[in-house]
Amino acid sequence: MKKIVGLLLVMVLAVGLFIGCSNVNSETGKVAVAAAKELKGILKNPSSLIVNEISVATTTPSETNSTDNEDGSKGGYLIRIDYSAENGFGGHGRNIAYATIGKEDTDRKVMIVSDNSSNTTEKILFGILDDEWKEKYVENSDAIDTKKLMEELDK
Repeated sequence: MKKIVGLLLVMVLAVGLFIGCSNVNSETGKVAVAAAKELKGILKNPSSLIVNEISVATTTPSETNSTDNEDGSKGGYLIRIDYSAENGFGGHGRNIAYATIGKEDTDRKVMIVSDNSSNTTEKILFGILDDEWKEKYVENSDAIDTKKLMEELDK
């Protein structure tokens, strides 16, 4: 009986995880693909990119709120990318990067900041985005199916 209950629990959790991941063809999925492509393009060895986890949060104003930001923009997306890639010495390292994309950016202009940057300004911005993610977005973001995302990057 315990085995059956345990098996059912595992199945429910697996279905929940599958349902909880957004498709790469959804709006947030397309944003995630654009961010991952931009990240891949700045790596020393782009083919070494492995996306371990990627989540997208809608920044203010929310999609249900038609009010513009004070500067007239429509809000946008904050993307958190947990990734592994080959470093300059040939070893693999695991890092976190944040990307921001405005909702009005039809060509998907992406700004990437990473926790391993040597640029002081980027390090400061990374710290700000990391704090903001933890405070506002960690529980209100869409997880993207990384397997499908990696397939999309390989096209």
